[in-house]
Amino acid sequence: MVLKRKINVPGSLRRWFAVLLFIPAAAVAQPTPQTAAVGPAAKKMETAPVHLLSEEEDKMEASFFAEGKAWALRLSGTGRSAHTINTDDPVIFLLQNDSTVTLRATAVQGFDDLDSTRSYRHEYSVQQQDLEMLSRSRVQAVRKYTVIGFDDYTLDEPASASLHSLTTDFLQKLDREGLLKKVVVTEPAFPGGSAVLLSFLNKNLKPLPALPANGQKTARVEISVDEEGRIENVAIKQSAGAVYDAEILRMISRMPRWKAGLADGNPIKRDVVINLRFYQAPEGVKLALD
Repeated sequence: MVLKRKINVPGSLRRWFAVLLFIPAAAVAQPTPQTAAVGPAAKKMETAPVHLLSEEEDKMEASFFAEGKAWALRLSGTGRSAHTINTDDPVIFLLQNDSTVTLRATAVQGFDDLDSTRSYRHEYSVQQQDLEMLSRSRVQAVRKYTVIGFDDYTLDEPASASLHSLTTDFLQKLDREGLLKKVVVTEPAFPGGSAVLLSFLNKNLKPLPALPANGQKTARVEISVDEEGRIENVAIKQSAGAVYDAEILRMISRMPRWKAGLADGNPIKRDVVINLRFYQAPEGVKLALD
């Protein structure tokens, strides 16, 4: 009988994790990432660990290490996840932009049971794309699989920030060593470009309260454009005021699909920041792109 363990997580995360349970294994299975053969002269690097969990029942640290072009994430700690894992058992990271990163165990790995404390040190293969995704958006939750099921963990803000910094620093070290593949990235774009985007906004802009002469309101909005050009996760990062923010959100909801971002010609999900400025024109309040 397979047991499944889990802890309480916020409702939105429970709904997301519940979806994973009903996806057939064949649908989510991925081939084990192939790492390059490592010769005796391969460059070795390892990061200092950062704390992800510091609870009484569960403690977890994360670190990265590299030997040439073979890279891995190491999760070590004590508590409920101290069980054996099989080759290809996943650990799944839920990012704040609602995308996920799945890493798979490099081999069958056990645990220690000394002095009544169960501890583990589990390693997962990492690819450049995984690191880039983890560096673009912070992790909000982790699901770790073992032979008896899985455990869910929610990261607090300091832990999420620490993991993000760790990933960014590791990527920079790999880049300095010339170990990263140079990927040509094309950013998402509104169909027709910035001029057409500005025209769309002003044509759809509803009348707003007049601004004082030379008065302006500025806003910064962040959107995610998925692989098919759909807009997701709209967030006002700098407010122009409630009335103006509401109008921005309304217009974004009416936008057509964007041209998706590309990495070496392949569609990718990408965040876009739009800087907007409301100003008073003779015919009323208008918008400009900054």
